[in-house]
Amino acid sequence: MSGARTRRLLLWCAATDRTFVRASAQGREVLVGKCIHCNRKQMITLEGEALTRATIEHIVPRTHGGGD
Repeated sequence: MSGARTRRLLLWCAATDRTFVRASAQGREVLVGKCIHCNRKQMITLEGEALTRATIEHIVPRTHGGGD
């Protein structure tokens, strides 16, 4: 998966997940929420760059094409 597509998908996931809110962290505006699978905090920049271990595979279940 290309980097641009991954960033778009991370932003889409954050936009459709009610746990994500806009916040300020590390001197920049970010989206902060939690993973629906492990409940860990996830941070994504407004450009879609993951600042934590947020990955599409972490969000998309393995039975639907995600991985570890």
